[in-house]
Amino acid sequence: MRICAESRIVSYGGERISNLTAREFDLFAFLAAESPRIFSRAEILGKVWKTASVENLVDVHIYNLRRKLPPALAARIQSVPGRGFRYLAPVGSWKGLR
Repeated sequence: MRICAESRIVSYGGERISNLTAREFDLFAFLAAESPRIFSRAEILGKVWKTASVENLVDVHIYNLRRKLPPALAARIQSVPGRGFRYLAPVGSWKGLR
């Protein structure tokens, strides 16, 4: 997997994932860059949306992001009951943000 922050492109297996909205890209890039840290909905709202309300917003975007990503990547976005969400990257599996 490769995430390019400058061009806002996510690619996986040499294929560009082009159907992400700007907010979905921001959310995925944030979770992937902080892997394997778990973030509460409130923390995600503060970091990605720069707000402290509307917690259901995170759930909706996580749902949409999982639908759009290849299954291998979508499965790595984990819900941690009572805590929040995280992206669990395999060790040494991605090139990171550029």
